[in-house]
Formats: sequence, structure tokens, C-alpha cells
Amino acid sequence: SGKEKKAESFFVDAAAEAFGQKGRKEAARLLEETGAMFAGGVLSEEDKDAFFQSITQAYFAAKNNARKKYGHK
Repeated sequence: SGKEKKAESFFVDAAAEAFGQKGRKEAARLLEETGAMFAGGVLSEEDKDAFFQSITQAYFAAKNNARKKYGHK
């Protein structure tokens, strides 16, 4: 749906802004790999939103922790 595409675009753009081109590629890959869950139409819109919010939080937490531990790359 349009709402999903907008959220995906926001996620990828935010990853790129925070972590550069590598972040953009990682975020796009993550969306591609998790996209199969959405393709079957099994999840409700509410469940999709909750999942996407969780993935976004986990991604940025992991990237920020890595940045603190290993420095800016």
C-alpha cells in the first residue's frame, strides 16, 4: 500500500541520513528480506505498523551501539 511504501522510504532515507550510503543499503536489504512477511497478506495493518516500528527501533539501536563501540565508519 502507499502507507507501507512511505514508511519504507522514510526508513531507508533516515538510515542514509544517519549512517550514509552503507546505512541506506543495509536498510533496503533489511526491507527486502522482511518483505516476504507482508506479501502474503497475513498481517493486519496494525500488526505491520507494529512490526515496522520494532524493526526500525532495533536497526537504529544496533547501528548506534556499533558506532559507539567501534567508532564512526
